[in-house]
Amino acid sequence: MTRSTLLAAAAASLLALPALAWGQDRPAPPVAAPASAPAPAGTGAWTLEVREDWLVGRLHRAQEERDIDAAEAERVYQEVRGIRDHMKLISGRHAITPAERAAHERRLDTVVSEIRWLRADAFQRPW
Repeated sequence: MTRSTLLAAAAASLLALPALAWGQDRPAPPVAAPASAPAPAGTGAWTLEVREDWLVGRLHRAQEERDIDAAEAERVYQEVRGIRDHMKLISGRHAITPAERAAHERRLDTVVSEIRWLRADAFQRPW
């Protein structure tokens, strides 16, 4: 064999190694809890950020299941976006105080209570 043939064979075998490694058995990635999971024993786990994420996930599912119309879902997305943007603005200036966090939590609760669902049983808050 010539030197160039050997180099080409070596390069091809090196390129095949990642593909072989990929085919090996890997442990399954951790599975996240479903968006409608019940609240943990302590309500302290439901931080403002977790509640916002849960609500956005629930809105996605509600749109897929046709439990909410697109205009209402967009209104709620904008409200949540506004809460997140305001929290980011505050945190850029100073540490968020418990009173500011409580005010944002009340605002989120108000948004949630005002959502107009197409079915009366379409939404249950876990917190």
